[in-house]
Amino acid sequence: MSTLRRTDTRHFILSLLTTFSLVVSIGCDHEPDYLHPGAPVSITILSSGTPVAGGQLNLSGQGGGASLDAQGLANLEHVPYGTYKIILLAPEPDPVPPELGTAAASAAAEVSFPKELGSESTTPLSITVAEGTENTFTLDIAK
Repeated sequence: MSTLRRTDTRHFILSLLTTFSLVVSIGCDHEPDYLHPGAPVSITILSSGTPVAGGQLNLSGQGGGASLDAQGLANLEHVPYGTYKIILLAPEPDPVPPELGTAAASAAAEVSFPKELGSESTTPLSITVAEGTENTFTLDIAK
C-alpha cells in the first residue's frame, strides 16, 4: 500500500507541475504596453470650437485613457504606435458629497457627449499614433 501512495503522490505532483507550467506560459505571453514602441499623445476635444471641460477619453484596445482637463485636453504618457478609436464618456459623479451649505460642482454634470461617441463600435473619432510625428490631435465633436 505504501508503494501505491508514492505513485499517486508522484502522479499528483507531476500533474500539478504540468498545470502550473501551462498557466505560467499562457500568462507570460503578453508584454506590458510600455515595452512596445510608442509616444506621448495629446488630444484636445472641442465642441463647435469650444473646449469640452471634463469627461473621460479612452482609446480602443490597449491605447489607454485620461480625463479631459478644463481646456479639453487629455495627455497620455505612452501610447503604442497604431490606430485607435476614441471613446468619450461623461465624467463620473463625485463620490464625496459637497459640504453642508455649499453647492455641488455643476460643471461636470453639464458635460455630455452624443451617445455614438461612448462606444468603440459606433464612434467616428479615431487617431493614428505614428513614429516621427508630433502626435498632437484636436478633434471637434460638433462636426
